[in-house]
Amino acid sequence: GYLSPPLLEVAEELGESLERVEGVLRLIQELDPPGVGARDLRECLLLQLHGDHWAGCPEAAIAHDILQHGWDRLTRQEFDALARQLSRTAEEIQAGYAFIRQRLVPYPGQAVRRPWQVPASSGRLIPDVCIRRTTDGYQVDVTDAGLAASSLCVNREYQQVCRAMQRSGSDYSEAERNHVRQALDRARFLLKGLARRARTLQRVTEYIILEQPEFIAGDTAALRPLTRREVAARMGLSESTVCRATIGKCVQLPSGTIIPFEAFFDVASAIKWRIEAMLKAEDPGAPLKDQEIAERLQAQGIDIARRTVSKYREELGIAGYAERRRQGLKAA
Repeated sequence: GYLSPPLLEVAEELGESLERVEGVLRLIQELDPPGVGARDLRECLLLQLHGDHWAGCPEAAIAHDILQHGWDRLTRQEFDALARQLSRTAEEIQAGYAFIRQRLVPYPGQAVRRPWQVPASSGRLIPDVCIRRTTDGYQVDVTDAGLAASSLCVNREYQQVCRAMQRSGSDYSEAERNHVRQALDRARFLLKGLARRARTLQRVTEYIILEQPEFIAGDTAALRPLTRREVAARMGLSESTVCRATIGKCVQLPSGTIIPFEAFFDVASAIKWRIEAMLKAEDPGAPLKDQEIAERLQAQGIDIARRTVSKYREELGIAGYAERRRQGLKAA
């Protein structure tokens, strides 16, 4: 994805200056794969054209010209107007457009993407947060999966080198000392941000417990989807902060069931989770039909049609009534 929150908002959240956040972003954008750290598609594509990799390539130069100065017309595919605007021939514009389509990618991180879940062979999903029942109520624990900073620390040897360089007045230049000091500052800045996000994840979970006590206690029919805007307003945070802290994360309920945080914020996800829970608890010899599922959900106050149930069930990767019944009879 792209860096969606405004940099000023990021700076305020982290308690840092806008200039420093902008500097860190520029450093991130210099990393591999090219295009990482972009705030939108246009910037992502332009970042992939930076550096010497495409030096001397005329199509790359045309592509850069199109992205830099003709983005609006490119998105509308107004190629004739684009050619006139950039003082290029129609053939050059088509060559640049083909280069963008064939050589640049909208999501460069996909090339190095790792699966969010553990390998399928283990059959386990690791939660980012665990809610545990205690004598006083509930305890929220952010796991190693949710606390990304738990396995990260500033290299001790690097810190020692930095201290030695600062003490030595003549062995190193001021530029060398500044380089090492700034590298340490950036590492600490990153760890600080990760710790803040883990704390936000814990606070959001605690708020959900207060708002969804019956569901947390085990009543799946009591789930009432919230909105991130609502949660953010009640917690004094920005909506994007809540989104970044919870997106792609999972929580383990006191029952041991693991569900995505998205189930608390999205009506469709909440309904899917209820459907999945119903089908997991059904009698294999007498599985539920989609119409029966719809009627049960309607009894819980959810206005839903049978065809919508069918759609959600298919998106969950769960077979239909006939196939589940056949499997149930075979198992019996």
